[in-house]
Amino acid sequence: MSSSRKLVVGIDFGTTFSGVAWLFYNGTKAPADPQIITRWLSTHARNTIEKAKGPSLIKAAPIHVVLTVPAIYQDYGRERMRRAAELAGILDKRPLCDDTTLSFVTEPESAVIATLPELDYRGDLEPNDTFVLCDCGGGTVDIISYMVVQKSPLVIRECVEGDVNGNTVSNAISTAQIGPGFWTSQSEANEANWKSHRRSQKLPLTPIQPTKETILIISRSEIRGVFSNVTTRIKDLVGNQVQAIKKKTSKNPKFVILAGGFGRCPFIYASLREQYQGVTEVLQSDGERPWSAICRGAAMYGALGHGLTDDGVRVQSRVSRLSYGWKHNAHFIKGEHLIEDKLWDELGGYYVAANQMQWAIKRGDDVETSHAKTFPYCRKYYMWEIGKQVGCDDIYTSTKSDPTSRFGSGYELPLLTSIKWETPFRVEELPVKRRLRRAYRQFDFEYQMEVSGASLDLRIVADGKVLGAKSLQVKTD
Repeated sequence: MSSSRKLVVGIDFGTTFSGVAWLFYNGTKAPADPQIITRWLSTHARNTIEKAKGPSLIKAAPIHVVLTVPAIYQDYGRERMRRAAELAGILDKRPLCDDTTLSFVTEPESAVIATLPELDYRGDLEPNDTFVLCDCGGGTVDIISYMVVQKSPLVIRECVEGDVNGNTVSNAISTAQIGPGFWTSQSEANEANWKSHRRSQKLPLTPIQPTKETILIISRSEIRGVFSNVTTRIKDLVGNQVQAIKKKTSKNPKFVILAGGFGRCPFIYASLREQYQGVTEVLQSDGERPWSAICRGAAMYGALGHGLTDDGVRVQSRVSRLSYGWKHNAHFIKGEHLIEDKLWDELGGYYVAANQMQWAIKRGDDVETSHAKTFPYCRKYYMWEIGKQVGCDDIYTSTKSDPTSRFGSGYELPLLTSIKWETPFRVEELPVKRRLRRAYRQFDFEYQMEVSGASLDLRIVADGKVLGAKSLQVKTD
């Protein structure tokens, strides 16, 4: 099988339901729309793909897996998901092809990638138009706003800082244990009763200790109370985004898109439509499209990221929710730096200010995707130092949009990670430099930071060679 062939699998691990979508690229044409697997088990997904494309595809085609994560996920959560994927056998080696690769994308971005092309029929999306994506899942509601950069191909960028809420209906009714087969067993008449709130609904349940009463009665007012509390929070989230967009662009968003399993709820749609009538449109797809948008978008993201297709939505930039940086020594400037930080650089022949912070990304920054930011540095070595030298640099975060310029100035900066690296050769092989009659050797390198999907890639590079690297979960909207 040609090495140009590739199978891309998008996996959405949800709070209440999970799903998988896959697409196959054969090296000659763009991949078709993602095929959806509505129930996720490793063997079930594999068997479904084998039935469609044959077992030889699984054995010989390189596979790229894209896992979706909430926008609020911390780095340790992402690493646990990576480990879980390994334990589940998703990344198992196959002897006839390259290793299976793994990447991450946020759930809201997946929803946008899958949903926005379906709105192409409108024909009214223009550059600088904005819209809101409201991903209503079983456990969280993520909301992010985008601006159209160009129409063809469709390129968007995040517009304002998004938001999240961790309480949805699944939390509010967690005490009512309703089996997954309940809804499919209900008649259309009963479903109509639920939607119209005409009467109380009887749910057949099997109690742990059977009694004469085997029916739990949930009244109309109780159901309305559960949904009203949740929809109020969702309306507030949408309202905050609408206000932020209008403040930034002087106009309202063109529409609000509902996605996710809970995004199919007619009550949510009706509430938002009533709340924002005359302000913006509220869009809700039928059937499984809102629920499956996350896994379908993940597969499409994987295809775009590997250059398998030129079609689809491209996210040009994202808005960072955190500031990211590291400590360094800067040239000392009188009046700007503290005297207590003033140090003499013996080899450089000048004063430096220690404990200074270099913030590569600040909260609220538009972070361009697939575009590395570079920061040049150097290390000086005495003539008596020999062999390969090692370094370890710490990466810190801050929730402030204008974080402190000095490490240790009144509040603690959370340590995100450390990057260990080693010079690619023995330092005595470096050319000799002289300053103020002092001979030394200098090693030049640079930091590179790049955001891709839900990952922040940090690299320390010298002469094109990566000396150390970390791929982390970046908090963006």
